[in-house]
Amino acid sequence: MLGSMGIAAWKQYIYNGTLLSRLAADDGYFRYVYIAPWCRISPFMIGLVLGVFLRKRQRKPFKKMIGLAGWTIATLVGLTLKYSKYSMHREGGEPWTRLQNALYESLDRPFWALCVAWVIIACHNHMGG
Repeated sequence: MLGSMGIAAWKQYIYNGTLLSRLAADDGYFRYVYIAPWCRISPFMIGLVLGVFLRKRQRKPFKKMIGLAGWTIATLVGLTLKYSKYSMHREGGEPWTRLQNALYESLDRPFWALCVAWVIIACHNHMGG
């Protein structure tokens, strides 16, 4: 999983693109970063681990504080991931550096998968609201 995140960062650093700005251009970003399986394996592996966890753990609610902390962290991380690129895409926004894009590309998918995994775990354990 760490290797996948490293490859995603490296490929993003080389091609330095975003889906919104580079979809029409054939600069390699879409082919080698966005849809490449080696850049998407980490969320898949998180899903596999989640499946094993749900199969082995008995179905019972967590303590209220753990549930509240989990929902709060998952919500904050998810919103941060999805709205952090607003500063770049807004009118007159500052473009990100190659390093910023590489870090975002390598961490976005695994952390989003962890947020979704929390929603699944919470709902599975009768803490979905």
